[in-house]
Amino acid sequence: MFKQWKLRLNAFANWPPILCMLREAGSGALATAFTLRTLSALIPIARLGVSRIIIDALTALSQNKPTQVDPWFCVSVEFGLACLLAILSRTTGYAESVLLILLIACIVPAFFG
Repeated sequence: MFKQWKLRLNAFANWPPILCMLREAGSGALATAFTLRTLSALIPIARLGVSRIIIDALTALSQNKPTQVDPWFCVSVEFGLACLLAILSRTTGYAESVLLILLIACIVPAFFG
């Protein structure tokens, strides 16, 4: 069991050369892919917050209490966040494929060149 973990931890020694190759291949593409991936990870947290606001507003409406927000506005915000997540997912895939193409163009001449 410990031998497997040792092998996994030793694999981290390969990260610095890989990151260096990615940076040399295209730092702009790398930054774009990282930024898009980070934004895609943050949107579900925002959707969770909007969902909580929707549930609180509907609970207040069911008890005949006044609400501070319009539930339909929150639903439209939730829909907008879902659309934004879909767009970011596709854009992230594109940015990562561009990064892969740049990386291959950087590596292939080293082997054949």
